[in-house]
Amino acid sequence: DIVINKNLSNYLDFNIETNQAGNIIINTIYYPGWKVFVNGKDIKISANKIGLMEFPIEKGSHRIEARFGETPLRRLSNLMSLGTMVILFVGLIRYKKL
Repeated sequence: DIVINKNLSNYLDFNIETNQAGNIIINTIYYPGWKVFVNGKDIKISANKIGLMEFPIEKGSHRIEARFGETPLRRLSNLMSLGTMVILFVGLIRYKKL
């Protein structure tokens, strides 16, 4: 049985009860930044043959959370973009004053 609690583009929360161990495939393309938690514990995920997120699960009842967050490289890129915009804005203001 699967009960979906919340399903957003960057967050998925559901409960699952299974009578055997196996692999769960989430119908979302794996991209660096995704993390999956089973009962609050961070687990290793991988991309299957077609790129969807896949991870193992044990028999029993579990709460699964999948979250998409920023990677360090993406954070650095965002800061560099912001810095460039500030420099351009300041340069434009100075240019208009001349």
